[in-house]
Amino acid sequence: EKNGGEPDDAELVRLSKRLVENAVLKAVQQYLEETQNKNKPGEGSSVKTEAADRNGNDNDNNRK
Repeated sequence: EKNGGEPDDAELVRLSKRLVENAVLKAVQQYLEETQNKNKPGEGSSVKTEAADRNGNDNDNNRK
């Protein structure tokens, strides 16, 4: 018998699928934004800086 507080396997599978779908959608959206910004001169630099900040990197990588 299962406790009322533990989700069943079907619910865990459903939640896992939703998490994966959300992660894939976010990754695709970010990729599209980055590729569209590369085609527009002058707008890509600020987006690249924001992406580096989100990833925990600093701007030292740009100085190489």
